[in-house]
Amino acid sequence: MSKKFQLLIIIIFIAGTGLRLASFSWNTVVHGDVGQYAVASEALAHGWNFLIDAATDKPHFYSLQKTGGRFLEHNPLWPFIGGIFMKISDLDGYKTLKTLSLISGIVILYFVFLLGRRLGGDHVAILSLFFTAFSYLLIDYSGNGSFYIFQALLYLVFVLLMVDAERPRNQIALSAVMGIGILLNQQALILIAVYVVYWLVAICRSRRVATLAIAWGLAIPALFYLPWGVRNYMLFGTPFSMVDTAYVWNKLGVGSIVENNIISFRITLQTYGTLLWREITFWFPHNLYFLNRQFFVLAPVVYIATLFAAARMLFKDLREQMRHLLPLALVLGAHIALSSAWPIAKFRYIAPALPLIFILGSYYMIHMILGARLRRFAVVASMIGIVVVSLLTYVSTPTHTYYYGGSITTDNFGKNGEVEFLKSLNNPEE
Repeated sequence: MSKKFQLLIIIIFIAGTGLRLASFSWNTVVHGDVGQYAVASEALAHGWNFLIDAATDKPHFYSLQKTGGRFLEHNPLWPFIGGIFMKISDLDGYKTLKTLSLISGIVILYFVFLLGRRLGGDHVAILSLFFTAFSYLLIDYSGNGSFYIFQALLYLVFVLLMVDAERPRNQIALSAVMGIGILLNQQALILIAVYVVYWLVAICRSRRVATLAIAWGLAIPALFYLPWGVRNYMLFGTPFSMVDTAYVWNKLGVGSIVENNIISFRITLQTYGTLLWREITFWFPHNLYFLNRQFFVLAPVVYIATLFAAARMLFKDLREQMRHLLPLALVLGAHIALSSAWPIAKFRYIAPALPLIFILGSYYMIHMILGARLRRFAVVASMIGIVVVSLLTYVSTPTHTYYYGGSITTDNFGKNGEVEFLKSLNNPEE
């Protein structure tokens, strides 16, 4: 790599880091579940539990009067890391989580470059680094205290390890990443699915080797989850998260049951039939349209290149040429599919997928566009597009935050989500 390229990398990295530090300074409003995680971090630091409301007498999914109140409803890793970090710092829960997301946002710049270079060489690495550094979504999420940038980082590490998945050391590391992932967010279950599919489709040289690798890859994440599962079972009678399934049943209009101050649902075969029908006729197609519309705006030109790359991988002869890209494509596709299957695909679900889109789109533009002039036009247009979209996003909301989206295009509800949220804070009665 020439000294000119090295200097360019340093400049982009410094600019990306500076923008993330700025994001940290203007993210002063607590958004959504970040508030719960901040309180849970403080509870863990001070009382070694995940209590988020000590005085509640309202039935909830994770609520027990006899054990003190309402407990954290989501996966424990993010507030656990926050609680440990609070123990060694003087920060409160929110500032702690903001610091963790800032660190994740800076580290992700390195891993985007590393994975881009591993898959496509220096030019792909620099281009995908530029997109990541100046993407407003990734800038904002690097300072708002949510875990989605950390989830994106896990995706990048997972793909980087999957490229050499047959190495025993990498298999151990992959299992650890999957275990960490399912303790962070239920969406990370896609990593386990991708691991199994990749071994069966792309690596498998013998059934015995594939079976052992898959068994190893499933056992370690299960061990990671075991303490949390046992804790949930002892307190609430189930090892699994109730709030996620409850969200689905609520959106279907299924009636709830309250026993011992815990909410549950009576599910029948007819309920599953209704769920399947709703998925096919509304949830999946509606959410897939929403996510793709956002990708076209948040990754102008780059997402078009990503779709072309994905289309080429459907043809056998081209798929062999792009075999090394398969882990990335599988993680990206699985994340979009799972996000689309959710009752409402939240804007924040885009953050973990965007770095993968930047790398795959950069690969297509650098290696697959025929003709130097067209290739140069695509690269320049995509770089200008990213910067323009980020500038428009910056000026469109007074606080410059972006957690709920809708700053440039409407959100999934046809509204300007972030602006509406800020108005509700100023006018709580409305």
